[in-house]
Amino acid sequence: GDESAAYEWIANHNNGETRVEYRRANEGDDWTTDETVASDVESATVDGLLNGEQYESRVVAQTEHAKTEDK
Repeated sequence: GDESAAYEWIANHNNGETRVEYRRANEGDDWTTDETVASDVESATVDGLLNGEQYESRVVAQTEHAKTEDK
């Protein structure tokens, strides 16, 4: 819909968790975590976005010892 965005990714870690984050484009805002899911989940939908606004998003795989950010 106009106020949501669906994301899919390939889960390549088998422990820890995955965060789906977003922020308004070109504003330099801090990242907002929309959802935190198990390491084997490979999709999420971000709701509550403003129609007509541009957003940046990323999926962050995080374990106890490290994290990776995929923009």
